[in-house]
Amino acid sequence: MGLPRVIERFVTNRRVTLLGVGPMSVNCVDAAIELACDYAVPIMLIASRRQVDCAELGGGYVNNWTTEEFAGYVAARDRKRMTVLARDHGGPWQNPVEIRRGLPLAEAMESAKRSYAADIRAGFRILHIDTSVDIHGRPSAEEVLRRVFELYEFCHAERSGSAARWPSKSAPRSSPAWPTPWPTWSGCSPGSRPSAPRTACPSRTSW
Repeated sequence: MGLPRVIERFVTNRRVTLLGVGPMSVNCVDAAIELACDYAVPIMLIASRRQVDCAELGGGYVNNWTTEEFAGYVAARDRKRMTVLARDHGGPWQNPVEIRRGLPLAEAMESAKRSYAADIRAGFRILHIDTSVDIHGRPSAEEVLRRVFELYEFCHAERSGSAARWPSKSAPRSSPAWPTPWPTWSGCSPGSRPSAPRTACPSRTSW
């Protein structure tokens, strides 16, 4: 039985939510994997970009792991394949390097895409798309959502191996047009809209 089916049955049959553990240290990661395997319970290891990021972007502060190294470490120890790799707070300016360099929007979005691409290649199953941060100002709610759509599209295209066909949409434009239907927002009712950028409900997409 595949992991998605295991998770579905676990959540449905036991009427519980899925625990997400932040990989704050090697000991924390080891403990989560051990518990998941010993009790046959699926547990998410959900890493922020500050904790773990791809080699191209310098890795993260947890054990100096890159995305690739982190995924390999977990895979080598997860003997029952009960651990779910997940990304927390992906998106532009979510990596400290992007903030220190003061990257403009287009470059910050491309950096976020490289991070997501590494996540997908490494076997991450859940991606949190968070475009609420902007070091250059306070974007409108529509702009926050526009960035979500761009990253949402990219991740799905990358998953199907067709990301190269999707041009960047972060360059200035006079009349942006965005696809429908809209993604479902985590924590929001379908069709709802945030009242301000900082309260925008970020999207989570999974496979």
